[in-house]
Amino acid sequence: MKSILYYFNLSFILTLLFFWGVGEAFAKNVFKEKPTFHSSHLEIILEDRIVARFEKKSAIDLGNNQFTWSGENQKGNGFLTLAVM
Repeated sequence: MKSILYYFNLSFILTLLFFWGVGEAFAKNVFKEKPTFHSSHLEIILEDRIVARFEKKSAIDLGNNQFTWSGENQKGNGFLTLAVM
């Protein structure tokens, strides 16, 4: 019997981890630098220490240090969407 985690993709699992309140500690291990609303790009550390860079396409300031951020990778074949609450 396969684990339930086998059926979920990585982005769904990351979303759950952020939602459950471990986002701050987890983000320190995923992002090269702490994401902010004003970040023009974000870099995430993938497996084997490979760094993926995403250029900002849009962001919304929700106030009280809360924001959304969306960007496209350098190859143009992937997106990163982040919500900080």
